[in-house]
Amino acid sequence: MAKIPNDPANPVPDTGMLALKVSTTLTPDQVAQPENIFLYSFPLPKGNRNFVGLKGQIALTSQETVFNESLITVATNMSGYCPASGVRFPNYDAVYSVFPNLQPIQSFILKNPDAGTSQMAIDYTMPLGVPISDCIVVMLDWEGQSSVTMSGNLTLSYTPVSATPSGTLLGTNQEFVFGNDQGPKSTANDTLSFAQETVVP
Repeated sequence: MAKIPNDPANPVPDTGMLALKVSTTLTPDQVAQPENIFLYSFPLPKGNRNFVGLKGQIALTSQETVFNESLITVATNMSGYCPASGVRFPNYDAVYSVFPNLQPIQSFILKNPDAGTSQMAIDYTMPLGVPISDCIVVMLDWEGQSSVTMSGNLTLSYTPVSATPSGTLLGTNQEFVFGNDQGPKSTANDTLSFAQETVVP
């Protein structure tokens, strides 16, 4: 499996912003698989930083009127080697067996049952940063029924680690289903709502 270290001979400029531009289109062979996860690496300046914000857009484009979905995740690789950009995995067990120090910091789901593009604009700044280091990894995860193009054009903002306390990530990610009763976290009644409660330490 291809992996790349950060190159100390070519340090990354410390600008406080990191451009995360990714795009991939599935081949027919990849569409025949149940899932495809593509990883893209973006080196950070040496040392620890705090992730404080994300701005830009993500998109999922299909040429056919069939269901496709994409989970787009921004993660940090807290230590070790970073993935070579474009490397593909069949599932998350395979991803984390090779890169056990990957820590997701933000995820978005795009769903598209039609031909055309499903997209989302992103623009937020957090009151406290979340620790990041080594490199940022964008994961493009597809499940569906046809070839799609998954893309993202994001700018990640970060600050140096200071005496200000860092934020803590809480595991709040859930996927709720409307229009189809498949058991817990799903309903065929579109007038209902879901809520998730998370205890803050």
